[in-house]
Amino acid sequence: MTARIAGAALALLAALALVVAAVVLLTRGEDAAPVQIIAPQPTAAEKPAARDIRVQVSGAVMSPGVYSMSEGDRVMDAIAAAGGVGPDADLSAINMARRVQDEAHYYVPAAGEISATALPSSSSGNSSEES
Repeated sequence: MTARIAGAALALLAALALVVAAVVLLTRGEDAAPVQIIAPQPTAAEKPAARDIRVQVSGAVMSPGVYSMSEGDRVMDAIAAAGGVGPDADLSAINMARRVQDEAHYYVPAAGEISATALPSSSSGNSSEES
């Protein structure tokens, strides 16, 4: 019977140790600082230089010319750099949201102007257009 009492005492002691450990862990939560992972920020030397983009803007704009743009700028930004559109500009023919590309030419047609893309091609090979 003493073995039985010793086993019960050992089980009671183990249960008591578990309760004490749980209390210590639960009450200690306020003191423990959370772990934070902070990603390193690139320095100025590590940042890639912004690409200089040059575009030509012409047609029905206030100041046609070649303008320096930044990567990510849109056609509407290039037109704004050219002083905005003239009073006779036809903006329905332009995708103002398109991103500008280096060495591109953006032409703003005037209202009623027929664009070069609307004219029939002389190399179409269609003999009915040539007669």
